[in-house]
Amino acid sequence: MPATSIDCTVIDADLQQPIVYALLYMVYEGPNGDKVMEGPFLTDENGHGRIDVKKRSIWMKGTDAFFAGGYLRHIEVKVTGYKDSGYWENFNFCLLEKKAPFTFKLKHE
Repeated sequence: MPATSIDCTVIDADLQQPIVYALLYMVYEGPNGDKVMEGPFLTDENGHGRIDVKKRSIWMKGTDAFFAGGYLRHIEVKVTGYKDSGYWENFNFCLLEKKAPFTFKLKHE
């Protein structure tokens, strides 16, 4: 997985106030259902957080050395009492970096 650094802001959708200690994750999902999560990365008192992931290799189940396949990336945002949020990259490589910084407006459950 590539190294990346993505800035995010998390706010309450109704109050328009920052959410402190929101959990930010970078998630990688493989075609065989395997999932690798990096994080959590926490937001500060202003609702700002940074997903900072180092480059590393992920080995997919059921693959041979000559065929690595690919993982799909997405950002997940989780806060107790709020509906989960996030952003999916799907097959659009580097879309997360191109769309950053992100502002996630969470609604209460």
